[in-house]
Amino acid sequence: MFGTSGVRGNLDLLPPKRMQDIGLATASCFDDVVVGRDARLTMGAMEDAFVSGLESGGADVTVLGVVPTNVVAWQSRQRECGGAMLTASHNPPGDAGVKLFEEDGGEVCVDVEEAIEEAMYGETATWGSWTGKKEEQEVVEAYLDEAKDYLESTFDGESDLDVAVDAGCGVAADVTVPLLESLGCSVTAVNAQRDGRFPARPSKPTADTLHGFVQLVLREDYDLGFAHDGDGDRLVVVDGEGLVSEDGVLAAVARHRLRNVDEDLVVTTPNTSSRIDDEVEDAGGHVERVALGGLPEKLREVDAAFAAEPWKPVFPDWGPWIDGSVAAAYVAGCVAEDPGFFDGLRDIVITKASVDCPDELKTGVMEELASRLPEKFPGEVDASYGVRVDLEDEWFLVRPSGTEPLVRVYAESEGTLLNEVAEEVEATVDEVG
Repeated sequence: MFGTSGVRGNLDLLPPKRMQDIGLATASCFDDVVVGRDARLTMGAMEDAFVSGLESGGADVTVLGVVPTNVVAWQSRQRECGGAMLTASHNPPGDAGVKLFEEDGGEVCVDVEEAIEEAMYGETATWGSWTGKKEEQEVVEAYLDEAKDYLESTFDGESDLDVAVDAGCGVAADVTVPLLESLGCSVTAVNAQRDGRFPARPSKPTADTLHGFVQLVLREDYDLGFAHDGDGDRLVVVDGEGLVSEDGVLAAVARHRLRNVDEDLVVTTPNTSSRIDDEVEDAGGHVERVALGGLPEKLREVDAAFAAEPWKPVFPDWGPWIDGSVAAAYVAGCVAEDPGFFDGLRDIVITKASVDCPDELKTGVMEELASRLPEKFPGEVDASYGVRVDLEDEWFLVRPSGTEPLVRVYAESEGTLLNEVAEEVEATVDEVG
């Protein structure tokens, strides 16, 4: 049921009744839960269903309303309780989903996911207690106060930048805009009206969907532009030359963190650029990679300066959750200190491909690829989370998708490496099938 980032799917897979069942099962793990939702038209009914499941299972519920995901995670930590964000993130407007958080504000670990699934499918959750109480609470201003204090403790001066923010009709504008203004930025909000149909652009911010926004930043000579997805955890950065690659953003921020905090560890995922390793090592730190979706559990085990997967930065001394709003303000502070913050990093290119692979074949395909790929492409192999092979000046990663019947292929190469690896994956799927 759970993928790499909660539960997500279309309304055929996640009708309100199923959301009610998930709420009931969640009450078997948490007796106090804060609940937020994004602006999709489906989410009002989904909230009613999910909350009724929690209440019927005996959990007390605090409803936060329409807020970004990071606000729900922060409030989970503040109250030391469970958290649930009802969102399909960057998916199309008709989809639904839920992300769950533990008492520290990090996404739930595998053990909790398994316990919730057991409560649902093993029927260990029981209806009828109806002892849970519900209240509504407004917490955005309190979140902003703490986030501003965190940023002010990191940056001494004001940013004094002209910045544009494209919220994509999602829920992030009410948080990202005031945070940037608190650093001294002059901010223009674009697509800041909440509309769960995402009429201005698709929720997923990409080079294609952000073309008009990038042109606005360049034409109006903004110092920076920031764009979010529907629930506000993803962050895309635009500067005076255009889009900055997601790995370039992560590499530059990781370098800055290592120079300004005591910890020397950066945690990231196998699908990020080796340039991150270079910048971290030059700054005196080291990198550990974990599976996609594995950042929260790793951050419970180690002290890290920074953690991230593409588009999703985590500042552990602020909290163990992905926070696109704090990340936007942090980047603005860095660029204000150093206008050349992204020099040499902004154009990192990682190419990607997807190969059709039925879910029932994924295990056999990946076992075959674990032996076949290193033979054809000799290099340093890491098979911990898929198969990643680092060659002399390039690398590739092959991993099964956690949400779709696909095998993902990534490559950082100026040549034909992506196509060569994808062809090998296609051949393996055909043979195993």
